[in-house]
Amino acid sequence: MTGRLVAALDRGPRTMRRLTPAALGLVVLLVVASALAPSSQPSRRPLAPVAGPTRARHTARGARPISPGELATARDTAARFLAGYLAFLYGRGSARSITAVTPEQRVQLSRVPGLVTLVERRRDPRVVSLTAVGQAPAAVLATALVADGGVTAYALRMVLRSGRDGWLVSSVDGG
Repeated sequence: MTGRLVAALDRGPRTMRRLTPAALGLVVLLVVASALAPSSQPSRRPLAPVAGPTRARHTARGARPISPGELATARDTAARFLAGYLAFLYGRGSARSITAVTPEQRVQLSRVPGLVTLVERRRDPRVVSLTAVGQAPAAVLATALVADGGVTAYALRMVLRSGRDGWLVSSVDGG
């Protein structure tokens, strides 16, 4: 069959011999595009059932849960930490000026050289949201979303530990 098509093309005018392969290629392209295009009709497949709400565990098995008051205190501690930490990150403070941090974490932060560009130093970071979730009776994971006027906001994750001095940030990650 293709042999007859090629023979017919050879017998036709010269312009037809050039345009026919291009037209066939265009037809094939349109067929493929229409097959891949999303349908305007809703799918007739039944939707999978939505799973019901699951209960999240906020503490280790067998451990006493963190009370809402303790969680609020840990969250407030994270907010105090962030006030000093963001100033430190943007070149407006030192590691010594950060409050609510363990001595080990303060030493670790003081060892990190401040690599702040002039553009970053001019930005005004603010905490957009701050959440705290109990992980164990004496541990809370706090996550802050920080916007500084740059292209995107970024997340900072902090681990807070409860000790004799109250809640303190023992590690920070992100940014």
